[in-house]
Amino acid sequence: MFMVNWHLLPNEKKIHNTTMSRKVFLKYYFAAVMLVVLSLAVFMMPYLMPSLPIPAEIVGIVLIVLALVPAGIAETKKCREMILITTDRILVRKFDNVSGSVNIEAIPFDKLTNVRVKQTRTQRMLHIGDVVFVIVTTEHVLKDIDNPYKIEKAVYRIMEKEKLRARG
Repeated sequence: MFMVNWHLLPNEKKIHNTTMSRKVFLKYYFAAVMLVVLSLAVFMMPYLMPSLPIPAEIVGIVLIVLALVPAGIAETKKCREMILITTDRILVRKFDNVSGSVNIEAIPFDKLTNVRVKQTRTQRMLHIGDVVFVIVTTEHVLKDIDNPYKIEKAVYRIMEKEKLRARG
């Protein structure tokens, strides 16, 4: 699912790539597990309460199917934002689940003015965060990225190399 090498220009090398963290979707996975546990309990109901109006197998199967919904939601949201850092630019790929469109933006390092990380308490505990790329007055935000400070450091290193190369 990562961006492939055909996005690279000649003499450009891939440095780092990432997507949204799966840790963001722990609540969806937890809901799926709880529904599966509940369905197993329902399968046991005929042994505990033999006079049920609805067959327990049907209720259990419905709950297992419903358990797939939160996990499916998490998996479809996972790949909506990707980032690829190269030696010359940052490629940001955003996927819109509603329209199915894909937008790939290239942010050249010479246009980049700032990079910062925004984290909530929960994100900090999960070691994820939002990476904000600032170009003059425009902000490009990538949400829920694993190890955001690693990306920030990599971008700053490349920006410093660009400054040194520009000075000559």
